[in-house]
Amino acid sequence: MAATLLAREPEARFCLVRSDRTAASTMFLDEVADLKDRYPDRFQLVTVLSREEQQAGLPSGRLDRERLTGLLPALLPVGEVDGWFLCGPFGLVQGAERALRDLGVDRGRIHQEIFHVDDGSAPAAAPAADAPRTPP
Repeated sequence: MAATLLAREPEARFCLVRSDRTAASTMFLDEVADLKDRYPDRFQLVTVLSREEQQAGLPSGRLDRERLTGLLPALLPVGEVDGWFLCGPFGLVQGAERALRDLGVDRGRIHQEIFHVDDGSAPAAAPAADAPRTPP
């Protein structure tokens, strides 16, 4: 999405705030590095590792609601961002959405994609009313 937007819109700017467990588990590492090289003035990358210390940058730890509420205004003018795209596990996306709402971002500018539920904080799906029941 970032690559397409940056290639098609000369005025577009993109800030990717990513949270990974370790550097070795980082997805799309080469692709993101390429974007950073091709668009140094329009693509900003902020990486936080939750289970590994970094030599530079932000301290390690999960990006939760509280951290994001303090971090995002320091990175960019929150009220001027056209769209927020949240991708990841349910708990992370939910915390990010709450941080954005705390910062006054309209719900219509927040878009989400849940990768998987990893921490039990998602509500359990109720069984369908017409689902067959297994006898005891």
